[in-house]
Formats: sequence, structure tokens, C-alpha cells
Amino acid sequence: MAEAAVAQNMPVGRSVGLFLADGTPHGPVVAGIGNWSGKVIAGPRSRIAELLRRPEASRTGVYIQVGPDPDRPGELLGYIGEADDVAARMRHHLRSDSKDFFERVAFVVSSDDSLTKAHARYLESRLIRLTRDAGTVVLVNDTAPEFNRLPEADRADMETFIEQLRLILPLVGFDLFRFRRPVSTPAAAGTDGTPVFSFSTGGASARARETADGFVVLPGSTARTATSGTFQAG
Repeated sequence: MAEAAVAQNMPVGRSVGLFLADGTPHGPVVAGIGNWSGKVIAGPRSRIAELLRRPEASRTGVYIQVGPDPDRPGELLGYIGEADDVAARMRHHLRSDSKDFFERVAFVVSSDDSLTKAHARYLESRLIRLTRDAGTVVLVNDTAPEFNRLPEADRADMETFIEQLRLILPLVGFDLFRFRRPVSTPAAAGTDGTPVFSFSTGGASARARETADGFVVLPGSTARTATSGTFQAG
């Protein structure tokens, strides 16, 4: 019985399909999961023309834009919207200075045209709420529409749809739902059992630990003030 209970709580593996439309990791990417009816098309702003020419881009769906926050170095701004024709709405945004911050965009549509305007409005509402609750990406949306006018069965289907998006969006560069961790002083080296990495060269000496948010440099670390011969200043 105990083994069965443990097995029920174990994470289940998932298979995600990523299609590199131009054969490179830096161009348009089409992502999906097995029998899921949804599809995500993502890519950099520099390839927006190719993304907009794809037939899926003219469907009803949700679009997500992300880019650097000029007021918070290293942080991101985002915008989430919905449209009957995603490509047409994106072309409008491209002519607007207020949405000029983004460097990457994703279109969330269905592979079988099953998403209606009501479905898209529900998805927009829920994705805005989930992103704001997480706090990692700051949205520039002026409003946070609440849309619940869907039949109960449709709401359940959309919540399942969102669970697939939680898995796919981070894989194509949209980590919207990862909760921001409070900034805290790292624990003393080794007191929690995690390894401490050391680096020392050319007058610099640093120590760091790996956390869920990446490497954290420990207090007392130093860096070089001048570049080396293998790294030229820009």
C-alpha cells in the first residue's frame, strides 16, 4: 500500500513536440503535446514577418509579448491579449509605440479551429491573473478582464488547456508562471548541505551556491576590474 501511495505522487513524464520551422533554434518554433488541441507558435521579434505569414496566426487565440524592462535591469515586461485574428492584431501593435518593448512573441491557438472568441477571452483573463499572481513578469496590460461567461464544461476544458500551456510556454521562452522568490541572504556555506563552488584567478575570488533560481554569489566574493585577453571590452 505504501509503495502504491508513493507511485501515485510521483511526477508523470510528458512528451512535448518542438518543431523548428526553419531548422534553427533561433527562428519560429511550433510546440504541441500529443493529442492536445492547442498549438503555440513562438519566435523573436526579428522574425515576426514569418510568424505572421503562418496560417495559424490568422486564427482566434491569445498572443503574448515579452521584452526587457528598461526600469529594472535583468527583468521582463509582458503583454497578454486576445483576438479573432491574432496576426491582424499583432500588425496593429507593431504600429503602436506603447507595445514597442517586446523582443519575443507567442501565439496560442488551436490546431483544429476549436477556440472561439469566448474561449480566447477566458484564456486571456486566466493567463493575466496567473502571470500577475506569479510576479516574475510585469504586465503592461491596462486592465485585468474577468471573463467567466463560459459553460461549466467549457471552463473545465480551458483549465486543462492552461495546464498544457504551463508546460509548453517556458520551453519556448515565456516563463510567466514561475513565482518570484523573495530576495534573501544565502545560507552560510554548506550549512544546508548544498555544495559551494569556488573560483579564483587573476586576483578575483568568488564562491557561489546553486539555487532554484540559478547560481547565487556568496558575500565576500570579488571580481576583476579589468578584462582579460580572451574577453575584449565592448
